[in-house]
Formats: sequence, C-alpha cells, structure tokens
Amino acid sequence: MPHHVIMPALGMNQITGKIITWLKGKGDSVRVGDPLMEVETDKAIVEVEAQASGVLTEVRHAAGSEVPVGHVVAVIGDGAAPLVFSDLAAPAEQAKAVEKRPVPIEQRPAAPIEQEPREPSIAPATAGRLLVSPKARKEAARRGIDLSRLATRGKGPPYHVADLDELQKEIPSPTPASVVASMMEFGASIDIEPVLSLAEWIGKETGKPIALDAIWAAFAGGSLGGGTRRIRLHTLRGSQVYVVAPYQGLSQIVPALDTSDAVDLVIHDLSGSRLSRTRIGSEHTPSLTLAAGPSPSKITLTLLIDQAQLSEPAAMRFLDSLVRRVESPIRHLL
Repeated sequence: MPHHVIMPALGMNQITGKIITWLKGKGDSVRVGDPLMEVETDKAIVEVEAQASGVLTEVRHAAGSEVPVGHVVAVIGDGAAPLVFSDLAAPAEQAKAVEKRPVPIEQRPAAPIEQEPREPSIAPATAGRLLVSPKARKEAARRGIDLSRLATRGKGPPYHVADLDELQKEIPSPTPASVVASMMEFGASIDIEPVLSLAEWIGKETGKPIALDAIWAAFAGGSLGGGTRRIRLHTLRGSQVYVVAPYQGLSQIVPALDTSDAVDLVIHDLSGSRLSRTRIGSEHTPSLTLAAGPSPSKITLTLLIDQAQLSEPAAMRFLDSLVRRVESPIRHLL
C-alpha cells in the first residue's frame, strides 16, 4: 500500500520545516534509506531518507515550501524498485558469503546492505551541501569564511556559529597594514534641528514620544536600501537593535527582542557625550559615528567601512542619502 512521506520533527520546538530541494523526482524509484529531500529547520539543513521502497508517485509540496510538521509532503507507491546484485543472489550463496572469513576493508566489494559512512565532502562544488545551520551560513557569509573549511577540522556536522568561532581562531589575522589599507572613512557635518522637529511632530500626532534612536535607525536602514535591515545602535544608555522594513512607519519602529543575530550597520551615538570618535578593533560591520558638532544644532557623521563590505561609490551614496534625509526628513517618506 502507498507510504506517506511526512515532514519530520527534527527539533524539540520545531513547528514547520522548509523543503530546500528534492533529491528524487516524481516517477523515480526509491529504496529504503535513499535520500529523498533536504529540509531546513532553524538549526540545520538535514537530508531526509526514504522509509519505504517503491516509486515516488506524488510530490505534494515544491522546493521552497514551508510545511507544518506531520503534514504529508509526498507519496511512495507500490512499484518495482531497482534491484542490486545482493537481491539476485541465491539464499545458499548468501549463507556461504557470511561464513567466509572477512577480508581487509580495502579489498571488500561494495556492499549494498551496509555501506561505509560517507566522509564529508570539502570540494568547493559541494560545500553548499554541508549540514550548516542557517544562522551559521549567514554569519559565515558576513565574516567571509569558506564553509568547506569546517569539514577539515575533524568534527562532524551539523555545524553552528560556535564552530565558526573556533575555525576563525585558526585563520591568521590580517596584518595591521592590510587592515588599514582596506578601510575607508567618510564624514559630514549636518544640522540636527529638522530631526528634532520631526520627533516632536510625531509625538504630538501619535500621543507618545518617539526615540531619536528609532529615527536614526529608520533613516540609516532606508539609506542602505535592499529590503529589511537590522541596525544596532550604541549610546551611553546601552545598546538596542532595530529592524527596519521598507515603507514602515517611523512610529512603528521599536527595539527588537532578539539582539543576537548579525546586523547590517552599527551606529555609535556619541552626541550626548564629550567623545568625538570611536573605532573598536577591526570592524566586521560598517560603523557610523554621531558626535557633537561645532555648534549645539550641528552634529558630525563619520562612516568607517571596509572595501569588502561596500564599494566606495556605494558607501558615498549611502552617507549622502542619510545626510539628505536628516536635512529634509520628507525625503524619507518619498
């Protein structure tokens, strides 16, 4: 009878799973243990194996679908699965084979029933098949770490952010000269009065005050462009992360509850202090510093960024867009 393939629960708190790719197509013959599909959870990407033999008669959810745990994603129907040599051997011959003395591993023929564990591939072409958590993949892209190097450290998958931290300790740090050579710095001096007037107007319209931190995050996220952005803002009062989505109202921007993920920009607001500059180690994320200007209504902006993070023209466009939004907040609404 047909066998229903369901979305498995691969974690204690998992509610859904995302089908990354189908490794078998409709009409393909499958055997027990054959990889059927790759599923992504919040922890890792895992290969799901067939639990029955037959023919894949139905594929109910395409790659990229988010499917609740327990829902049927495919059906394996009755059909002729491909035979291997061991299926054709006579029972007596199989018994004799069992009685034979074992030969060294390197001289044994391929066994269809028990296979040697597959070594993790480290070739660049298959590095994407490593079992790496989505969070670790995103963090590796931000840090510029080759994921294939994880498999060379002797530890098996799945890999997480902690594994990246250990791997990065083994990667030689760039020399100070190379770090300095790759950094770019841009600055501007602007009038803060339009932003203060905007904050006052929003407070009157909504009946509740809006933090300047939220406005800075909104203007910076809009200037970066490219969809939803995460902005981390440091002040003397502490640190907050804001998630800024396109066309989001300024009064709707509030601090995020999850502050652990990577961010697109770090803002150091020193305007309420006597500090004027900041640089913390080698910046892994573009850094924008706000400092008091030559007069009470002026502040200075300093953008420090690595050429690998953003090209020179893109960095200049970002800061120019931000300055224009501050000087004329109506631009942010257009």
